[in-house]
Amino acid sequence: MTAEDEDVKALLGRALAGEPPLALDRDAVFRQGRRKLRSRRLFSAGGAITGAVVAVVGAVVLTNLIAEEPAPETPPAASRTEHRAPPGPTLPLTTTQLPPSTSPTLPAPTVDHASALTQALLAALPADARPSRLDGDPVRFTVARDTYEFEADIETGKADGSLSVSVGSARLAADAACAQVRDANAGCAVLRARGILVAVGNWKDYDTGEKRYIVYAVRPDGTSVTAIATNLSERRRKYGKDPSDPAPVFDEKGLAEIVTVAGLRFG
Repeated sequence: MTAEDEDVKALLGRALAGEPPLALDRDAVFRQGRRKLRSRRLFSAGGAITGAVVAVVGAVVLTNLIAEEPAPETPPAASRTEHRAPPGPTLPLTTTQLPPSTSPTLPAPTVDHASALTQALLAALPADARPSRLDGDPVRFTVARDTYEFEADIETGKADGSLSVSVGSARLAADAACAQVRDANAGCAVLRARGILVAVGNWKDYDTGEKRYIVYAVRPDGTSVTAIATNLSERRRKYGKDPSDPAPVFDEKGLAEIVTVAGLRFG
């Protein structure tokens, strides 16, 4: 009898201990008990292996499940918004700004205004004054670069000479002074005519006897007026004649009133 049979008998003995005798087929019971014992040993021996296998398989399956399970989506990082200044104008800019001028702003000379000046001046001349030009052109103001110019010979019942008048812009409205009359080689004085200060200078050519009164006035609106009266007409000068009179065709006071005529304005 093998050790296995001994174990079967011992198992039967423990199972039937204390029980009344039964009519059993001991051989059948013996065979059945041997199968159970074999099954129990197989279960006992293989149980640990089975448990290990189950643990390993479970770990592998769990690992695969973890690996196959999609990773939770990481929320996208908050986009960083760059605040940029709106595009500026293309440089360079023209940023030069002139300071406000304190000088009066006067319009450019025009032919129409030259005609108005002519009418104002001729109306201010004495009634016996006869203006004329040597070249035969009309007696009138002409437009220069930035001034109005008048030139004419003047004859009166008492004198013969010439008159030239220039109307321009003084840029700065300052009172007239003798320093502004550069050609006054024979003296200068400041007098008032029609409420405007006028600088009156004297010029003299001691060799020929030619004499001039040079008058300069500045109006409050920025108009400057310069007038020159002589005792030698262009006609007499052309033919080489001496002055016919010792004094200019207009005296200082009369010339000062001419340059302050209200109509003699630059604009």
